[in-house]
Amino acid sequence: MTYPGQRDRAEFPIGRQVARWRVRRRMTQQVFADRLGKSKSWVDKVERGVRALDRYSVIQEIAEVLHLDPAILLGPRRPRRRRRPAWTGLTRSVPRWPATTGHSPGPSRATRWNDTSRTPG
Repeated sequence: MTYPGQRDRAEFPIGRQVARWRVRRRMTQQVFADRLGKSKSWVDKVERGVRALDRYSVIQEIAEVLHLDPAILLGPRRPRRRRRPAWTGLTRSVPRWPATTGHSPGPSRATRWNDTSRTPG
């Protein structure tokens, strides 16, 4: 249960999730690193978010050592926002001009107003 102002644990970065599960499994960073075949420094950097976990194979290895499903570390899958093309904003800012049809649009208002052929009646 989350309280107002409190984040769900699944929203934490993956490094924090790794640290949390490592502690729950009662492993030190050194023991965890030895089981992964990595250095303690590497584990420390991952947990602090200095080093990114950008390969799924590494996430699988970590999950295996922690006896977890990799999906738990990755958190809930969020739907990807569909990106709009860059030009969509441009279409709103450019005024629409009438298509040329081969005929003139007729006299402008100024021309009609100043027309001397019309006399008030």
